Amino acid sequence: MTQMKKYGKLVLICLAVCLSCLLLVSCQGGEATTTEQPKETLKPSEGLEFIYYKDEDFYQVTDIGSCQDSEVVVPLTYQGKPVTGVTREAFYQCETITSIVLQDGVTEIGDEAFQKCPNLSSVTFPSSLVHIEGGLFWESAYYNDPNNWENGVLYVGQHLINADEAIESCAVKEGTLTIADNAFSHCQNLASITLPESVRNIGCDAFSDCGALESIALPSAVTKIRRGTFQNCEKLAIITIPDSVTDIGSEAFENTAYYNQKSNWKNGVLYIGKCLLTAEDTVTFCVVENGTKGIAKGAFKNCKELKSVILPDGLVHIGEGAFSRCDKLAGVFIPKSVTTIDWAAFFSCDNLVIYCEAKNKPTTWNDGWVGSDARVEWDQGWWYEEQ
Repeated sequence: MTQMKKYGKLVLICLAVCLSCLLLVSCQGGEATTTEQPKETLKPSEGLEFIYYKDEDFYQVTDIGSCQDSEVVVPLTYQGKPVTGVTREAFYQCETITSIVLQDGVTEIGDEAFQKCPNLSSVTFPSSLVHIEGGLFWESAYYNDPNNWENGVLYVGQHLINADEAIESCAVKEGTLTIADNAFSHCQNLASITLPESVRNIGCDAFSDCGALESIALPSAVTKIRRGTFQNCEKLAIITIPDSVTDIGSEAFENTAYYNQKSNWKNGVLYIGKCLLTAEDTVTFCVVENGTKGIAKGAFKNCKELKSVILPDGLVHIGEGAFSRCDKLAGVFIPKSVTTIDWAAFFSCDNLVIYCEAKNKPTTWNDGWVGSDARVEWDQGWWYEEQ
């Protein structure tokens, strides 16, 4: 009898320990629950339509296709290749879907991809997203649900999608990674914006036409400022750009107070941070400042009188069309510090000879970086022609 009591106590102790372990695991699991990083065990939806990008060797979703799922899970791979995005209007006016899950590895979402989806109420985006185009959820159930908005701002996980046009100030919440295209566009009353250090990607026209905005400081994780980001912010005079920014898109700061202030221009050239932003079309000669890291998209485009430009050692990026259609440009020396040159950087420069310090074209230079009318000399020492 005594022995049976001992066994009974032992069984009760074991059961208590097991119950405690189960409760601990359950509590820990509850703390870790998130919609930001989808599990790889999710069953991917079948029947979706894709487009293959041969040069990049990946697929993107283009349409709902024959998929019958109301809860759509975009697969990690398709035909053995990674799935990296959702194209423009891929699920536009799709009435059948109630939730969408994009898994880790998706980097971009096209314009209006989920617009006018009246029953789409649940959305899961991964942290891998880099570029989110505009109008994503307009007139969808997710967009129309006030519970999804925080202080006048719509988020999906770690990504800021839209802001109410009446918003006057905004402190973007900590942990936000991406600000979508047009997110604050035409927020005419927005006078103050604070971005946390977590933000690393800001979309095209994200703050365009914010007429009351006077200052902004970009986080150190930002390396690229896209097209039209601050265009027509007429009072924006104080702009803090981290040294990490080397790539600036066209019209990013056009018609801002900073752009329009003549004292910010030096010898017909405007700089911002460590980048050369633009030049007057009458400039004839330019010595780019030491310490400059990037030349913005179209910076010298159509400078018909430009005859010579000196690029500093330490320059790392030359943007798309930066020197295109500079008819009189005779020679340029490109130091080996330049790691990226975008498409058409030196197009339609009929008389141009380019002297490159590199022994051959770096793989990170776009294949179409120079037009057929220019001559390129590799493995050259420093070159400069007196004007």
